[in-house]
Amino acid sequence: MMLALYSALRSALVGRLAGDPAVAAVLPAIYERPPGDARPPWLAIEPGLLADWSNKTAAGLAAEIRLILLLVEDDDAAAENAAQTVLQALTPWPPLADARLVRLAVREIRITRPGHAGRRVTIQIEALVAENPAA
Repeated sequence: MMLALYSALRSALVGRLAGDPAVAAVLPAIYERPPGDARPPWLAIEPGLLADWSNKTAAGLAAEIRLILLLVEDDDAAAENAAQTVLQALTPWPPLADARLVRLAVREIRITRPGHAGRRVTIQIEALVAENPAA
């Protein structure tokens, strides 16, 4: 059941981010794993730690997810704006199929300079997902 809950969470995140015009204007490509020849700008959704968050009455999942933004712009202000655009697209929380998003919290935002020009933004989020009682 954990993988089904993660799949519902991931699908909701991809759907929300891919369908947001402001995100598409800044990050036109969204990947689960970007190909080696992918040219920025792009956004990747990387799974982190998945943990069972079930109780006696329902299945649950605690998930750490990293949103990786690789940008062409070589300044921190552009990176901060891109991160803010992504976070605004996730507010309100995206609805999940056959599950309920209990919490979506930003744990860390890190801006770094990759080996090439531009910026890399890592947004670490934590999500708690519960199975819908009717599901």
